[in-house]
Amino acid sequence: MRLYADLTRSHIEVWRDQIDGDPTADFLEEFLGKIDECDDFMILDSKNYRMKSNWCLTEIERCFENRAQRNGPRIIVCLLDEDGEWRYSYTSKKHEELFSKVNMFKYHTLYYKGKYDNENVYHRSIKEICALFSERFVPWNDIPQNRDLVEELVCSNASITDIDRKTILSGYEYIVQLAILERDVDKHFQLWISDCEYYKLHLFFPRWTYCIWLGHDMHYGKYDSKCLLEFEKLAVDFPNDPRCFRGIGCIASKLDKYDIAITAFKKALELMEEKDNLWHKVNSKFEVLSNLGQVYINTNQIDKAIDYLFEAYSIMKVCEIFELRPILNLVYCLISMGRLNECKTLLMEIIREHPLESELYSELGSIYSVENDNDNAIKCYEHAYSLAPSVQNAFYLLCRKSENSNVCSEISTILKKEINCLDDYYWKGAICYYLLNDIKEAKLFYNRSRCIYEWYQ
Repeated sequence: MRLYADLTRSHIEVWRDQIDGDPTADFLEEFLGKIDECDDFMILDSKNYRMKSNWCLTEIERCFENRAQRNGPRIIVCLLDEDGEWRYSYTSKKHEELFSKVNMFKYHTLYYKGKYDNENVYHRSIKEICALFSERFVPWNDIPQNRDLVEELVCSNASITDIDRKTILSGYEYIVQLAILERDVDKHFQLWISDCEYYKLHLFFPRWTYCIWLGHDMHYGKYDSKCLLEFEKLAVDFPNDPRCFRGIGCIASKLDKYDIAITAFKKALELMEEKDNLWHKVNSKFEVLSNLGQVYINTNQIDKAIDYLFEAYSIMKVCEIFELRPILNLVYCLISMGRLNECKTLLMEIIREHPLESELYSELGSIYSVENDNDNAIKCYEHAYSLAPSVQNAFYLLCRKSENSNVCSEISTILKKEINCLDDYYWKGAICYYLLNDIKEAKLFYNRSRCIYEWYQ
């Protein structure tokens, strides 16, 4: 259901039998008919799917029959269990014939070490899946549930009747339901906030949630300037709440107003140390430190970024938080400052705890490349490619292998690979440009990628 909701919210047309199926139709006939019509078929692959599902062989067989007849559907494989021997254990000849083909497709991991709620892994995969459809993933950054509002109303000194309290709560619940449906609730929020003011309630929650909605990714930046203004007003009225300044920092960063962002994030950290705000620490402090590191990288102040990123990493270790982006930022800073041995030690330490993150092996391969240790660099890039067989990882691997041998046949194989996301065009262009010296072909790929790359002209 989460995957279905994320895909439909990201403007991808999805059919799922339990939601979209006709309850009066013959299930098998309708289901196989949808496979005959669809452009893409998503397999949620797991031990249960392979060993307990009554439909898996039937639907996969129909998919491959269609691919032979009409070159479709495209098959998208998502793993709901950690990759392992179960993917290569077959119960029958037919089972082996079909699933050995499925195993050849690139897969997207939705679970990590048996955990479904690893946001970092899931979000990276859902972004990749949306990119297959040339769509941007629209996350649902939940507007907070009303429990904080209930607590704030209880703690408020204002005299308010039970009926009025219920009116305030039901007004917010109505807004949340509309927001989930992606309706424009700007006017609804303003009316609701006016109602709170009518009852003489000096509440943080209504205006804070309004700011969060204004800055939501679903708007594609439409309300960002207004969001910053509202957060700044909120900070004037609630100067001791670090959430105001976290908000200012995040939205100012989004608007490239880095001086404002740095000041706001530092203020948030300062407020988090105050006695009344200790409950804001741990995850919140980690996020602010990570954000500060990113802002300093964006402004090319690597020496300052590295201090905040190391502090964020120390919180990660103590609190068992794992976020890949701050780690990669820290690696970037260490490499930029020439601290290669320290960076190598850090990466090996993290890889021991998180051995399935291909980006970590790629970064380690980059360090070995800088040190001219080509053998170890190739081993790292091969491991990265085995975990995530992307064109980008193939490019890094081929660059290193070309130092030792002719890789023309491997290059040809990669260039023929199916495009899984728009960035693949860029990396195929890089292969043509750097390894084949084919500038004309490189331009064709570059011009089809999601970003505009003009330097090669």
